[in-house]
Amino acid sequence: MQMAANATFARGGVSALIVLTASHSKKMTLMDIKMMVQGASSATRKGRAWVKACDKYSILGVIVGQEVTYSVIHGWHYHQHLSVMVDGPANGETQADVRDRAKAAGEWIAKTYAAKVRAKGGRVSDRHGWHVRVAIDAEDASNYTAKGSMAWEVSGAHKDITKSETSITPWDIAVAASEGNAEMLGRWREYAETMPGTRSCVISPALAKKLEIDASPMDDETGEQVLHDGDEVVGRVDAPIWKKWVRHGLAATFLSRVEFGGEEGFSTAVEQTEIDAEPLER
Repeated sequence: MQMAANATFARGGVSALIVLTASHSKKMTLMDIKMMVQGASSATRKGRAWVKACDKYSILGVIVGQEVTYSVIHGWHYHQHLSVMVDGPANGETQADVRDRAKAAGEWIAKTYAAKVRAKGGRVSDRHGWHVRVAIDAEDASNYTAKGSMAWEVSGAHKDITKSETSITPWDIAVAASEGNAEMLGRWREYAETMPGTRSCVISPALAKKLEIDASPMDDETGEQVLHDGDEVVGRVDAPIWKKWVRHGLAATFLSRVEFGGEEGFSTAVEQTEIDAEPLER
């Protein structure tokens, strides 16, 4: 992500930063809201209208960060942070013109996204459903998308502060579930079933080629999750093992062991949790 932002700003380009949300209720499943937002966002960046927009605003590509929180009042809140890379000055443009063009590109994406959600029967607030601003610099562009993402597998870092006191993170849900909260156990299982495979902050081959940088050869938003540069990855757990731990309520126990032991204690944490799971599995 940082590499793409640096390359964009180095050529005189900038990044429009967008957050995309949709109205949701506690009755909606995480899959429901995720499919609504993700589907509309993806549809916005496809087809003839998108090709024309890319040409009009000189859009180089888009990097998507994904975030999930849970409100005890309003339920699951899945949303996306987009960094829209636009090219540098052309035809006598000033840098101010480039920033105006980037802002217009972001607003086009946000408004088109809102129309896509509404066409599927969803609701998006024109006041709170989306927001657009232009990044100050490359670091701002990178941090907005990557640091704003809740995406995590087993990482030494996790986002544990949200804007609302009524919202909690997946980490909070895991801890509450491990302490015997039946509702949070259900929410944790739902999260564990829905989010694996969700990738975040992927640089597409097309964008990498335009910016002349190396990147992962993946160009959609499905497949294996990609962690961010800012995350301190201490190890990885295969999906079948992780699902087994979730099934037996051992996921939070494992995460607590990792948090205590760090990278050096990761293997031990895996072994201990597998020992705990063995009699339960039998």
